[in-house]
Amino acid sequence: MENILKLHQLYVDSVLPTLLPGCGRHIVTTVKFRDTKLSLELGPEAFKGTRYDTKSKKFVHFTSLKALQSILNESSIRLYCLNNSNDPNEFKYFIKGKESILFENDQIKENTFTFSMCDEKVLRGNNALNLWRLYGDGGRGVAIIFEINLPENDFDKSYLGRVLYTKPDLDAFLQKNREFETENKIKVDYSDIIHVPACYHKNSHYKIEEEIRLMHYYYKGEMFAKYRGGNDKYLKDFNSRNEIVTYSKLNIGKLNKNYPSIYIKEIQIGFRHEEGSFLKIKKHFKLLMASMIKSSSWDVDEMPKISHSNLLEI
Repeated sequence: MENILKLHQLYVDSVLPTLLPGCGRHIVTTVKFRDTKLSLELGPEAFKGTRYDTKSKKFVHFTSLKALQSILNESSIRLYCLNNSNDPNEFKYFIKGKESILFENDQIKENTFTFSMCDEKVLRGNNALNLWRLYGDGGRGVAIIFEINLPENDFDKSYLGRVLYTKPDLDAFLQKNREFETENKIKVDYSDIIHVPACYHKNSHYKIEEEIRLMHYYYKGEMFAKYRGGNDKYLKDFNSRNEIVTYSKLNIGKLNKNYPSIYIKEIQIGFRHEEGSFLKIKKHFKLLMASMIKSSSWDVDEMPKISHSNLLEI
């Protein structure tokens, strides 16, 4: 066991910084031998200090009024399977030209679920109008401001990070990994390490999204059925293109030691609504959330703020 821990620390110090520059020693929380290979898994704070680090706990999700109603009715958000992404090169972009380094691409994607957001600061930036138009129902939807805290429990495979619109150079990492294997006479299974940043790189054509992504990974499905119980399930629905999609749910408004704790802090109603429409919508959601707080569906002391988008002058 002592030798495994030494190898783990050596790998974190000498190899991982070539994949995740700026990472600290907290990056790996699980290390073990699996099928005669040294296997490492990234912990929930894997992105801390790296270029993926959001450095924030407040995020905005643009969506429709109907979707907000669904979120409140179900008291949960939906994370969609990576296979259902509108980007055909999702996940593949990171390993393009080196697909052989991950032998189970499809299985990894099937067990990876994501929820897209932006830094809350975008609401005050020059790109706000574009984001409202693209994802906030053309200004008739809502911007939901969430506060998200990841659990410290390393059993949970949740990650929160900034999407980068660049293609990384994996050669340095692969070279360092080969040197490590040769010097220590051991093979390394790095699939559970490399698949995480692979979910946080997209083509520069998508840069306008300014995406921050909450990613939840079910390790090859084995933890899913055994431990997750009724909180998370593989569910099916149709998207706007009438395609069948798979999603999983994470509860909101509740402190959870094993899952991300997700709270709605504010709801901005879209700028396309006139004052009368805004007040009607505000009253509706205020009554709905008040009943949820009263019934203890949410563990919160304050009602989330409901405001009118500051793009009213458009």
